[in-house]
Amino acid sequence: MDLEKLKGLRRNLLLTAMLELIAGLFMIIMKDRSQEILIVMLGVIAASYGIVNFFAWLIKKDKSGAGSEVVILVLGVAAGAMLVIFRNDLSRFFILIEGILAGIFGVVKLPNMFAIKKAGFEKWWVMLLLILATVGIGIIIGLNAFDEKFFLLATILLGVSLILGSATDIFAMAGTGSVQKQLLAVEGEIDAEAHEKGEIVEKK
Repeated sequence: MDLEKLKGLRRNLLLTAMLELIAGLFMIIMKDRSQEILIVMLGVIAASYGIVNFFAWLIKKDKSGAGSEVVILVLGVAAGAMLVIFRNDLSRFFILIEGILAGIFGVVKLPNMFAIKKAGFEKWWVMLLLILATVGIGIIIGLNAFDEKFFLLATILLGVSLILGSATDIFAMAGTGSVQKQLLAVEGEIDAEAHEKGEIVEKK
């Protein structure tokens, strides 16, 4: 792992950790309405995507592809309207999808854990525990997604899984920071040795 890759990885981990933390807190604080808000937001995005694409086609000089643009507009607006209108009926289906995604996002973090373990980070096992907990929560949510009594708890658990994902990324950042310091120390030693050898050669 070179320094440039480590710096890029740390930036990505920081951004991901912040987004997961914000989303997790939102799910927990707004547990009664978070699913409804999320579905409405997706509906607005779907409708906006169709409308924006249609207007982008209108201002283009080349007016070819009118049929495809109209289809995108109709599908986007229709999908958006259905999400907004049937948001209450779709909430449990979304809980199932989110449970599956929680498990997948946990598994996706495994390569970072293995990379940091290989680089010499001793506390990699903490990341493993957090990942296993995230995957476990995803499985529990998926198995109970259509249980009405489980709805609020599922939303809270989703928030917890996102916060655990954020904690995993923070530990990964700590690992990359430790490895980065080791690499800098090694580079410093190499530079010092090269400088000493250069001085010896000049004296001769």
